Amino acid sequence: MCAPSQKTQELIVLAKNGDKSALNQLYSVYGERVRWMMRLRMGRELRSQMDSMDLAQDTLIHALSGLDDFTYKNEGDFVRWLSKIAENSLRDNLDRLYAGYTPANVIFAEKFHLTTIGQLTPVGLSELPAPSRPPRRV
Repeated sequence: MCAPSQKTQELIVLAKNGDKSALNQLYSVYGERVRWMMRLRMGRELRSQMDSMDLAQDTLIHALSGLDDFTYKNEGDFVRWLSKIAENSLRDNLDRLYAGYTPANVIFAEKFHLTTIGQLTPVGLSELPAPSRPPRRV
């Protein structure tokens, strides 16, 4: 029986050569680990708005379709590579989730009595609220 790192390396080589069974095995071996990576990064509040398994699937599909860009040295490198892809996937999904809902946009919309972006009423910029700064730490 070969070590897990050897098995991973063999699966990656086979998957790069188009072996669908190897892709499925990589997915089943690393799927739960990637899901836990996502859950830990998401926190409780985000888990109520996003499904960690969906994000893990997106991450694995992206990673496994881009295996040609990965050079295997050891299993740790592979896990770090998956972790980085998971982090980027989560960031992309957060951007989509919160697109257009920044506090500055809300203040702007309330100030100009907007219900849609196209309803901008002309008011001088001096009437906009001054940007707030976080308290300075001493």
